[in-house]
Amino acid sequence: MDFFTKHEDGSDIELSNVLNEDRDVLKKGRQPRGLSRNYVPDWDSRDAFREFYQNWMDGMIETQKVAREDININMKETPNDWVATAHRPVSGEMLGFIRFHKRQGMLELTNFNAQLRRKALDIGVSSKRAAAGQAGTHGEGFKVASLVMVRKGFQVRYESAKYYWSFQFGGRDKRHLYCHLTPMLDNQITKRMLEESTRKMEGEERDLKGNIWEDVTVKIGKVYSSKGREIEFDGFKNWMKVPFNLYRPSRVLKTANGDLVMDKDFSGRMYLKGLFLSCNHGTRTLKFGYNFYQGDVNRDRQHMSDLRIQASTLALIWEESIKKGDHGALAEYTKMLREEDTKRWADVNLSSEYMTKDTATAVWKTIIEGELPSTMFFYNKKTEAQDVETISKCLNKRPVPLPNSLWEPLKKFSLVRTPDEQRHYKLSNASPSDLAQSPYSEAIKRSLKAILTLDDRTKDLTIAFKSGEQADLDLLLEGSNLLINDKLHDLILRELTKGPVCQLDKSTESKATLRLKVSDSLRQMPRMIEISQGLKPRELIVSWTMLERDLVFKMYGFDLRCQVTLHRESTCSEKKMDTLFYIGETSARSFRGAMVSEKRERGQCANLKAETLKEDDADLSKEGKGIAECGCSYQIVSQGDSGILFQGLDPEEAYFPMVARDYDEAFFGFPPEAIRPAAPQSAAQPVSVSNNVSAENPMPAPAASQRADAASDDAASDDSDSDYSDSGDSDSDDSDSDDSDSGDSDGTPPKSNFGDEQEREESPLMADNDNSQETQILGDEPTASIQNSKQEISKKLSTQIAS
Repeated sequence: MDFFTKHEDGSDIELSNVLNEDRDVLKKGRQPRGLSRNYVPDWDSRDAFREFYQNWMDGMIETQKVAREDININMKETPNDWVATAHRPVSGEMLGFIRFHKRQGMLELTNFNAQLRRKALDIGVSSKRAAAGQAGTHGEGFKVASLVMVRKGFQVRYESAKYYWSFQFGGRDKRHLYCHLTPMLDNQITKRMLEESTRKMEGEERDLKGNIWEDVTVKIGKVYSSKGREIEFDGFKNWMKVPFNLYRPSRVLKTANGDLVMDKDFSGRMYLKGLFLSCNHGTRTLKFGYNFYQGDVNRDRQHMSDLRIQASTLALIWEESIKKGDHGALAEYTKMLREEDTKRWADVNLSSEYMTKDTATAVWKTIIEGELPSTMFFYNKKTEAQDVETISKCLNKRPVPLPNSLWEPLKKFSLVRTPDEQRHYKLSNASPSDLAQSPYSEAIKRSLKAILTLDDRTKDLTIAFKSGEQADLDLLLEGSNLLINDKLHDLILRELTKGPVCQLDKSTESKATLRLKVSDSLRQMPRMIEISQGLKPRELIVSWTMLERDLVFKMYGFDLRCQVTLHRESTCSEKKMDTLFYIGETSARSFRGAMVSEKRERGQCANLKAETLKEDDADLSKEGKGIAECGCSYQIVSQGDSGILFQGLDPEEAYFPMVARDYDEAFFGFPPEAIRPAAPQSAAQPVSVSNNVSAENPMPAPAASQRADAASDDAASDDSDSDYSDSGDSDSDDSDSDDSDSGDSDGTPPKSNFGDEQEREESPLMADNDNSQETQILGDEPTASIQNSKQEISKKLSTQIAS
């Protein structure tokens, strides 16, 4: 049985108990909605109004084919009504309206040229899921909104498709929502259609009235009987804060992704497609208001369904707002970022992931312009424990922390450096050191290169000194370059052990072994190597100093032998760069026997201890000469000698010595510049006798000034015996050879001449001497007899070197 009631305007309202379950055909009857009274218990009337407003906007977007942001809404209030009308942007055509009747306490929302179909009553049915510009997606919005309003005591009725759609609670316990479908009487429809036709013919504008046959209208409040509850106007004004377009802010920055609202009244408010979301997602609070153009909400329409999408959209809105430069957006955004640890604003949530390079650059510029960067250094608050001391003590700056959420994007785009990176940067970009041009620096560099060459991990590194006045860092491994602060000379080995793991894994020796090898090699490396012309033509004298020679010999009896190779500049100039000595490279045409080599092999494995084998010393005293693989001569001398004489050299060739201890991977000393031996002269020149000759090998001559003085004093003297013998003068006259190779006729050895007096004349030098360097070293023994002991010679040599 059907029941009808009369509305004030004379329309009939059907209250029917007849069920009609046809889902496709709109018929008179009652349709259960499957929603109980206590569904969504947390929703209030404002939440319900949000759904009605959303459907009103979505209806215009769908039927009128207009974008949400293009719809212009005009609002007007009179003593009897409050009205909002929606219009097209260009033509101004009215697309719908919202009207609140103050006296009646009723709210009316109308969409022109729209339809409501029967299947819309089903839960889960929605035409908006694929519509990007529409806010509804779940298919239950207007049904749930109707339930909430009816639960609050308001009447809800739709007017569409020539039917009244009235929502009421029904069933035995009146706890389930039903929709009563009642057609409007035909005569009433005909009457209204004639009135609308007349209006169009006369060209009148459309009034604020919905047509039930072509529009969709929903009325809420006291609608069709006195039992309905009136809507208070103050309550409605509170509802008006839900739609973004009805409660308009004054400071809005529009972007492609949404609106940024700077008004304090909108602080903490989030809108999606113009509809207010009742709460934030998560525990953070929004500082400003936002209206997102895209996104999805959870089923309760309380917040965005995806927190990461919300964070990324916020980042995009701020980026565009900052680029526009309106309303101090950059300053506000920077402030929120720096307050992250205390305020935790949702506006900058996940900014470390979604902040772009342009935004990060603008933020960093704002920070450094507002501070005094010359006295401050910014660091990551997360690493405060390790950074503060470095900044204060090493960089001499005042530490200023930045939240991790701000630091990470700045670091990602290389806008900031950690304290250690700053130290690296200052050393890497420091100017080349003036020290790098000095002989001292070159010697240091050579020693370091020798250290590095000992290990496969570091042998290919290039050493560069930097002027580190402003850089606290001692050294920096930058690719294949080892940058060294010119203030550093004693921390190289310790720092190298901090190299990358990928390099340390390649080590073939333990760190302890390397340290011991470096320590031994540095102490035993020849120093102060000098080369000078001998007393005779075609002679060069090489001298050097070894710090531990005498001490080791006296305490342990070790003989710290050295090998001296005299290289030609024209063929072996690259040998100056050699840092480590290898026995195999000087083994060609060597007079050392297999036994000596075998002992030396054992000595190397025994950490150089076999160098103490005295029988080896005796052998080397006689056989420590040879020709290296490069064709240049070498000699091996024992610890008692600090110099050696090379004879029979080419006066047109420049020579330089390479001196090292006589074991594999010993360090070469820093070589002096190459010089030429004196050329033979046409007339004999008197010379003074050197006071620096060992019993086994000729020794270094006096300084050049002393030689010149001696030669001047003896200019008128007769031939005399010399402590040095040019054994390469085998083609000279016999008399000269005899004088040179023997002592006095009675067999008495010649005396050494170390003073200014000349006891005897020296044999004249031959003008032509074509013997090769190899002949001089390999073919003859020294002929000079020495009366002084090795200790006296070494003492005098040290005095000359020091002077």
